[in-house]
Amino acid sequence: MQQETPNTPIKAQIKHKSRISPFWLLPFIALLIAGGLVYNNWQQRGTEVTIDFQSAAGIVAGRTPIRYQGVDVGVVQSVNLNQNLSNIEVKANIKNDLKNALRSGTQFWLVTPKASLAGVSGLDALVGGNYIGIMPGSGKLQTHFTALDTQPKFHQNTGELMVHLYADDLGSLNTGSLVYYRKIPVGKVYDYNIAPQPHYQQGNDQKHGGVIIDVLIDRRFAKLVKSESRFWNVSGFKGTLSLNGLSVQMENMSALVNGAIAFDSPPHSSNAGMDQQFQLYDDLAQSQRGVSITLDLPNANNLNEGRTPLIYQGLQVGTLTTVTLQADNKITGELTIDPSVVDLMRSGSRIEMRSPRISFNEIKLSEILTGNTLELFPGGGELQKHFTVLDSISSLLQQPNVLQLQLNAPQSYGIDVGQPITLNGIKIGQILSRRLNNKGVMFTAAIEAAYRHLVHQDSKFAVNSRISVKLGFNGIDIEGASAQEWIDGGILLLPGSNSGKPLKQYLLYGSVSKAQQGLFGATPITLTLVANSLPDVQTGSVVLYRKFQVGEIVNIRPKAEQFEVDVYIQPQYRNLLTDNSIFWTEGGAKIQLDTSGLNIQASPLNRVLKGAISFDNLAGITTNKSAKPLLYISESVARARAVNQATEGLIIVLDTVEAGSLQVGTPLLFRGIEVGTVRALNLGGMSDRVQITLCISPKYQHLVRQNSVFWLASGYNLEFGLTGGVLKSGTFGQFIRGGIAFATPPTVPLAPKAQVNQHFLLNTEAPKGWKNWGTAIPTL
Repeated sequence: MQQETPNTPIKAQIKHKSRISPFWLLPFIALLIAGGLVYNNWQQRGTEVTIDFQSAAGIVAGRTPIRYQGVDVGVVQSVNLNQNLSNIEVKANIKNDLKNALRSGTQFWLVTPKASLAGVSGLDALVGGNYIGIMPGSGKLQTHFTALDTQPKFHQNTGELMVHLYADDLGSLNTGSLVYYRKIPVGKVYDYNIAPQPHYQQGNDQKHGGVIIDVLIDRRFAKLVKSESRFWNVSGFKGTLSLNGLSVQMENMSALVNGAIAFDSPPHSSNAGMDQQFQLYDDLAQSQRGVSITLDLPNANNLNEGRTPLIYQGLQVGTLTTVTLQADNKITGELTIDPSVVDLMRSGSRIEMRSPRISFNEIKLSEILTGNTLELFPGGGELQKHFTVLDSISSLLQQPNVLQLQLNAPQSYGIDVGQPITLNGIKIGQILSRRLNNKGVMFTAAIEAAYRHLVHQDSKFAVNSRISVKLGFNGIDIEGASAQEWIDGGILLLPGSNSGKPLKQYLLYGSVSKAQQGLFGATPITLTLVANSLPDVQTGSVVLYRKFQVGEIVNIRPKAEQFEVDVYIQPQYRNLLTDNSIFWTEGGAKIQLDTSGLNIQASPLNRVLKGAISFDNLAGITTNKSAKPLLYISESVARARAVNQATEGLIIVLDTVEAGSLQVGTPLLFRGIEVGTVRALNLGGMSDRVQITLCISPKYQHLVRQNSVFWLASGYNLEFGLTGGVLKSGTFGQFIRGGIAFATPPTVPLAPKAQVNQHFLLNTEAPKGWKNWGTAIPTL
């Protein structure tokens, strides 16, 4: 069935709705952002000012900030010369937060890091670079300023107190010098300047001039400064030159470098006001604020009225004002002390007089330059105003349970009163006195109570030799005490076996080695050697047994035809001395050159420089007990003489025109092997020849036959002819020592053995073809 479509027409209705697209908001938002950026830029740019500087060193456009109380309030925009080239114009932008502070009284200055003996200032500029400081002022608004050359005076009311001190000169004070109240730093020197003109302080008829010193007291200590306070200089250095010599007064190192000021205030005075003026006195005594203390002095050595200080913890707290010799020859004095230490002057306190002492651990220039000083050691008890001054040397005896003992020495060894007694580098006592007696020098020593248990019956005391230098082949070996011990010197304690009560008297040995060996006074002589010529040794040269040191040379004495050498052998090695001992001087090096190469045996450098003596024991050697042992010039000569003394050797004689380089100890060689030595060199009966006595070892006696041929074997022989030159060489040992060689020509039958004292001719050259002889000689 077909579906029918209605005939009624349908009409569409169109409705129009008006609305704004959200895309139109984007330009509006961008406009707001741009306006905000413009406003923020204008706010940050602030007010532009111009500042005139004499120098723009360290000022960089776009980088150098302007700071107020450590906060950046602006930045430099440009740096240019002015029109007449006399100043530097710096244009900068100041934040709007501070634009009302830009008035005629506002001050600008350049802050740079500065270092001096007084300290370092401008550390923030050292880290972040130079910057321009600003100090707001009063007056009319303006934008053009002239920078100050230096930092301005203090004007901020932050609770700190600014006072002004007047003095004739600045002395050693400087910006940053500390101000003390009862030894506590309460402020510092802020600035100083030349006084504009002489004036009179209010309430005082004294006329002031010279310099003005601005002192800034910390806020928490501002109330300590009273209207009647008095300030005095405690800077580190004062000197006067008079008929009594040069007098120097010095404080601690801090006051020496920076200078310092101290003040005292009466308790019932009113508080000082801002910018109040005071006089700065030269010292405590002139301030007339010191408290008087009377003294009984041990002596007046290096004590000066008005200059000798009283030191407490490194600071001067008083001055010796008077020194008087009483009718009973006692010396008294009067001391003016700082009121801040009055409470320390009690019955248990003590005052010691100390002499100058050089120290690497603690440098005190005041002690070095001022002479004797007085030092305060506080104690308990009641307050008092009279003290007996003790010498620093005698003060040790005032301590309880101190061990006092005597040390006896043949001489002073440079030991003086006050030098320390040490153990393992620690001071345990000191020398109290020294005096001569009929046996030498006697020292009185004191050991502190804390260390008296280290001294025993078998303890030993030795002079501190400070430094020991050993020269070896590998270099210089220096063994010594610390630098401070080297300066102090003194005495070393060798504790012993930790048994037995301490004695009242001990021996003082000249060194640690002598103490260990028990050598007191002069070194004893163990034996005396005799040398025909001056040996290459000296006093102090070592004595060796097979390269091991067993003693030393004590003395060398010249005689009419010989030299006597006194030798000391350490007790534990004296058993090495026998009737078979033979002695010789030791050379600096032994050199051997052969087919295997060059062999150098070098002695330690101290033996090369000072020389040495060696000895050994050879079997079959007998010495004359009634005669002094001989000292031979070398080991080879000594051993040759030793062999010559053996009765079983074969003695033969060689005749030659001259001795040449031959000497006692020259070896006799058979095919390069040493079979004997030269025993003696003598002129013949008619003085027409030299007779060389040889001693052949029993082991090789059968090698010498009645037809044997002998010749010189010096090591090198150079011959020249028409066809050229020929160099014949032997061993390096033959070149140094020389030598004699021999061989036996072949015969049938073999020639008989040589007889005792048989004479042979010594040829200057080896026979031709001797190496081809090849004579067989049986050992039996």
